[in-house]
Amino acid sequence: MHVKHKEKISLTDLESNTWDAIMKRARMLQVIPETGKGRRQAIKEAAETLGLSESQIYRLLKKFRSRRTTSSLLPCPPGPEQGSRRLSPAMEKIISSTIKKHYYKREKVSTSHLLRCIDQACRAQNIIPPSRSTVNRRLLQEDVWKMTVAREGYKSARQKLKPVKIGLRPEHPLDVVQMDHTRADIIVVQEHTGVTLGRPWITLCLDVCTRMVLGFTIGFDPPSATVVALTLTQTVLPKSQWTDRHDISLMWPAHGLPRILHTDNAKEFHSRALRRGCEEHGIQIAFRPRGSPHFGGHIERLMGTLMRRLHALPGTTFSSVAQRGDYPSEKRAILTLEALRRHIALKLLLP
Repeated sequence: MHVKHKEKISLTDLESNTWDAIMKRARMLQVIPETGKGRRQAIKEAAETLGLSESQIYRLLKKFRSRRTTSSLLPCPPGPEQGSRRLSPAMEKIISSTIKKHYYKREKVSTSHLLRCIDQACRAQNIIPPSRSTVNRRLLQEDVWKMTVAREGYKSARQKLKPVKIGLRPEHPLDVVQMDHTRADIIVVQEHTGVTLGRPWITLCLDVCTRMVLGFTIGFDPPSATVVALTLTQTVLPKSQWTDRHDISLMWPAHGLPRILHTDNAKEFHSRALRRGCEEHGIQIAFRPRGSPHFGGHIERLMGTLMRRLHALPGTTFSSVAQRGDYPSEKRAILTLEALRRHIALKLLLP
C-alpha cells in the first residue's frame, strides 16, 4: 500500500509557486493523447517544456492517469511507504503463526502471554524477538471479526460488531405491544400460615410507543397459553374495577386492542388458541428473530428495572447466587402474593 499524498500533504499549506508548477504539469499531461502517432511527439514536447526527461514524463503520466487528480503529481514524501513492513519474512511468519495459534483462542490469553510465546519461537530460530509495540501493531492489523469470533464466540462478535437491524417502529399507541415472562426475584408466603410458597411468575404487556404497561399477571402457573390469555384480557379491558379491587387510587388509563403483539418464540405464543383468538380480533402476532433478544429490548429493560426494585423488598433472591451471598431469603420473606401484586402495580404506575 503506497502513501496517499493527500493524507500526507495538505493542499492549503502548499506554497503558491509549488502548486503553480504542479498545475503546469497537469495541463501538459492532459493534452497528451493516450494512443496514436502524436503521443510520442507530445511527450517529447512536454519533457522539453517542463525541463524533465521523457522517462520522468512517462512516470508522471502513469500516476496522473491512474488517479486523474492534480495532487497525484505531488512529489512523494520521504520515508517508508504507508503499510510497509521492515521485519524479516522469518519474523513476520513467527508473529503471524503465533498469533493464530495462541491468541485466537477462547481462553483469551493476554498480550503478555502472546509476547512470551513469540519470544520463545524467535529465540529457537536465533532471531531477535520483536518489541511489544511491534506485536501490538500486528494485532491491530488482524481481522477484528475473525479475532472476536475466535476469542469470544459468534454471539458476542455479532452483538459487538454486526449492525443492528431495525425492528418494528410504532407510530401510534397500541401499534406494537410486547409481551414477555420472567420469574420474580422474590419469595412470597401464604397469607394465613406464613409458609413460603416460592418465586412466582410475572407476565407483562408493554405498549412500545407510550412505554405504558397495558397489563400484567402474577402467579405460580408457568408460562402457558392460559397465562397469555389472562394477560391479554387485562391489556384490552379498562382497569378501573381492577384498581378499585386492589385498593389503588391511581389512574390506569391504558387499554385497548393491540395491532401487533410482539413476542419471543416460546411455545405458548405459538399455540393454536392464541393464534385463533388474535385472528378473531384482528391482532397480528409478530415473533422476534431467533437469537436476537435486542428486538425485545423495551420489555427486557422494563423487566430488569422491575426486578431491581424487588431487590429492596424482604425475601428477595436477588439476580444471582453471588449477589445473594448469605442472605436468608426464605426466612426474611413476608409478602403475600396479593401484597406483591399491589406493590408491582404501584411500581408500574408511579413515575
